[in-house]
Amino acid sequence: MNTTLSSIFYCFCSSLLIFSHSIIAAPLDRLQSLIRDKQFADAELEAERWYDDFAGTPKFDFLLGQLYISQQKNQRAVFALERAVTEIPEWGVAKLYLAHAYFQSENLQLAREQVSSLLKDKQTVAALKDQASKMLELINKKELARKEITRQTFSIAFTNDSNATSGSEDNEVSIPRIGVIPNPAKDERDAFFNTTYRILYQKPITNLKSFQFSSGHSFVRYDDLNTLNRYQADIGVAYLDTMFDMNFSFGITYRPMQLQKSWYRNDWEGAISLNGSFTENLSWNAQVSYTDANNVQNDQLDMDIIRGAIGLSLKLGDHRFMINYSQTEEETDLEEGKHNGRETMQVGLFYFWLLNNQWLLTGNTSFQEADYNGKHNLFGIVRDEELRTTGVGLTYTANAANQLILQAKHTDKSSNIKMFSYKKIEFGLTWRHHF
Repeated sequence: MNTTLSSIFYCFCSSLLIFSHSIIAAPLDRLQSLIRDKQFADAELEAERWYDDFAGTPKFDFLLGQLYISQQKNQRAVFALERAVTEIPEWGVAKLYLAHAYFQSENLQLAREQVSSLLKDKQTVAALKDQASKMLELINKKELARKEITRQTFSIAFTNDSNATSGSEDNEVSIPRIGVIPNPAKDERDAFFNTTYRILYQKPITNLKSFQFSSGHSFVRYDDLNTLNRYQADIGVAYLDTMFDMNFSFGITYRPMQLQKSWYRNDWEGAISLNGSFTENLSWNAQVSYTDANNVQNDQLDMDIIRGAIGLSLKLGDHRFMINYSQTEEETDLEEGKHNGRETMQVGLFYFWLLNNQWLLTGNTSFQEADYNGKHNLFGIVRDEELRTTGVGLTYTANAANQLILQAKHTDKSSNIKMFSYKKIEFGLTWRHHF
């Protein structure tokens, strides 16, 4: 009899515990479902309804932290997730969310501590470690943005070019009203030597804003002793909005150039750039710029250049794919009806494969179409061109300061004015030093 009563009592208690667990689990399951479906307004009402009953329980605090992160209520998310991690210190997912809450609260040191503990823990699963590594990258980038930094880069490049000047392979060119003349572009340039120096200085203003100044000089010498000198200075202000994971920058550039021995040009350029992410692996960028290009000789052939570009980037493991589209409109101060500008459309595809920590394989292909406004001054027709390029590259990173880059590129330019059509292949080797 006593045994029977004990069994009945045990079954009653077990049923009561199961029933109680069901009562507790049902609201939390509903809250979890609302957060998963991104119904945050309803989830907040559900959380307020059950707060007095479940606050302090690890699962409720974890869900509360998720909800607050999604609503940018970062300090509340920190409090809730700290309670959950305190109750269950080995809960890796809760630690990752706590690191995210610290990160959004600008407490990078505590975010780093949570992420580091996940990476050091041998029990952390691979997928969670991968997420922790990505979070650590974001922490490092934000810490770098807060620092006053100065970077300098020096590079030396040697390139062998089968035809560095424009022009067809014909020995003679026929020009209306002038006649047949020797092809001025027949003499091909075989190689050129390029040295470049750049310096970048970045000064934080606040956690979200910084001032940046950069300057560079490039010197190119061809084998026929023609030279090109370019000096470029950039001054800009950069903004980072972590709420939308979007960067905004505005920059002004002054760029004096020597394009040939007796051709000098000064450019003033203003540009606005935006970039952000749709997902962890898919990002976007956009840019709009205006350039006022002034030729120095007798103040002739000044140009106004407007350019817009958009791009997408997809990362799949060690592989990255990019596509860019740009539209450019150039207009000179020549009178209407003459060769006074052009419209250019360009599409480019890029591929990057990180073989290991030292080797990077790259590939790219692009198509460009240019339609000129007005008739060419000499040939008397409207000039149209198409340009196709394909390139591959291999980068070897010896250490943080030195890189060696091997590149090859094929260019095919076709024009309705044959003098401007050509094909060429370039092979280049570059040594780049950062300090």
